[in-house]
Parts: sequence; C-alpha cells; structure tokens
Amino acid sequence: MDKRRIVEFNEEISFLLKSYYFLYMGLIVKPSHRYLTIGFGVAIYLLVVRYAVATGVGRLMKFSREEMVISRLSFPLGTSTIVMSQLPRLYDPQGIVINTQIYTSLIFPVVLATVVFTAMSGPTLAKKELSKRQNQRE
Repeated sequence: MDKRRIVEFNEEISFLLKSYYFLYMGLIVKPSHRYLTIGFGVAIYLLVVRYAVATGVGRLMKFSREEMVISRLSFPLGTSTIVMSQLPRLYDPQGIVINTQIYTSLIFPVVLATVVFTAMSGPTLAKKELSKRQNQRE
C-alpha cells in the first residue's frame, strides 16, 4: 500500500467532514450581534487562559521551547464542539427548560474565532516566538 495515497485520502475525507459540519452550522445558526460579541469575548478569554495554562504546565513539566510554543498556540475546538452544542436541542426539542438556540449561537463564534486564529495567526506567532528564542541563545 502506498502510504502517501492513504494520507492524502484521509486528508480529503477529513476536509469533507469538516466542510459538512461548518455548512450544517451555517444552516442552523441564527447569529445576533449580542451572541457574536459574547462568543468572540469568550474566544479571546480562551486564548488568554490557554496561553497562561500552557505556560504554567509547560514550566512544571519542563517542556522544550518548541513544545511550549505548540501547546500555547494550538486550539482543538471545532467539529466536536459544534456537535455537542446540538445536544440540548436533542434532549429538549421544545425548549421548555432553556432556549436551546443559545448554545449554537454562542459556540459558533467561539469555534470560528479560534479556528481562524489557529489557522492565520498561530503559525506566524509560533515562528516569531521560536526565532526570538533562537536569537536569545546566540
């Protein structure tokens, strides 16, 4: 078996599934300015907390510089979070206990912001951080 072809096939299937989830989210989300603002605020909070926790744990566990940078800048939020945001709707379809649309409306901007940050800013920040550390050694 050709390992490269298996990896390519796996990447294509993964892309297809992620595209399906984000398309599905686009169909069910009803964004409002209030929920977008709160969601982006939560995303910023998650970025700050992740950075602080990864730094603290990295120091305790004596991570290398590369491991520290990767753990600070990787945010595994995405399709599983989107799926989990649908559980209140499944268990309370009439919205008797709480408005189930709140979960989806809040999760969408959080996932969107963290995915965009990880894809766009993460590599640039990681490169700067690693080059800064390398320049300090010299």
